[in-house]
Amino acid sequence: MTELLSITTALQPTKKFLLDGVEQQIYTMNHLSPDDETTVIALLSRFNVLSAELEVTASVPKGKALAERIRSTRKQVIALLTDIHKETVDGLPLGAQAAVMEAVQEEINKEDEEDTAKVPED
Repeated sequence: MTELLSITTALQPTKKFLLDGVEQQIYTMNHLSPDDETTVIALLSRFNVLSAELEVTASVPKGKALAERIRSTRKQVIALLTDIHKETVDGLPLGAQAAVMEAVQEEINKEDEEDTAKVPED
């Protein structure tokens, strides 16, 4: 059976989550402008490269510098892919930042899978 690529142009609703009891939204790449989309792609790539480099860094000063760059990148991604105010993003503790970042990455991965779902041909 041959599989056909099925692509949709329908914009999926945003995922909702609560931050201190206030409803927030996670946007996907389809919700972004072309400029913001390319910025997010670059930031996510940077985040992954920095994280991989931190894992193998033995130098504590270099590790601290990398961790700061990771934090900055993570906050930029969260600011672009959620409706959390920048001041709130800046004040989020690491655990909350990590949880939001993980949810953002899951939504992007899910969107990629849905956009390119293969449907069996009859």
